[in-house]
Amino acid sequence: MAVIKYHDWLIETDREQNEQLYKQVETTGTQSCGCENCKYFDSISHRVFPAEIRELFEALGVDIDKNCDVSDFGTEETGHMFLGRFQFVGSLLEGHDSSVPTASGGFTVDLLPLNDTFKIGFTKLISDSFFKDVPNLVQIEFMARELYG
Repeated sequence: MAVIKYHDWLIETDREQNEQLYKQVETTGTQSCGCENCKYFDSISHRVFPAEIRELFEALGVDIDKNCDVSDFGTEETGHMFLGRFQFVGSLLEGHDSSVPTASGGFTVDLLPLNDTFKIGFTKLISDSFFKDVPNLVQIEFMARELYG
């Protein structure tokens, strides 16, 4: 296990185990959907992740090309606004959990803005995962915008 400091988070990760888990992923979330928005995300994903995120994913052992899920909540006026997630084996040692409970019993996400088009956060609340029955998962939540104009 390695410990990584990223902004206000201190993250423990098992990079080798994560790399092995991601090698087993044959179909990404966007590939399994196949809608036009998912196909579009796949075509631009190389440019939506900032260099520091690529470096972070490399350190965590997360394959940035194998998203678990991506949804597009943008509009024709605002451009695409992709919300997505990845998971890895590890733990959050310090820093806030990005899943924030709401009064209605649901939750919202509190993500750290890195620039005008990208935000990131980490949570112990795991949505559907490629990695069934794998303990100690942490979920990466991201928001990436592609602005028009």
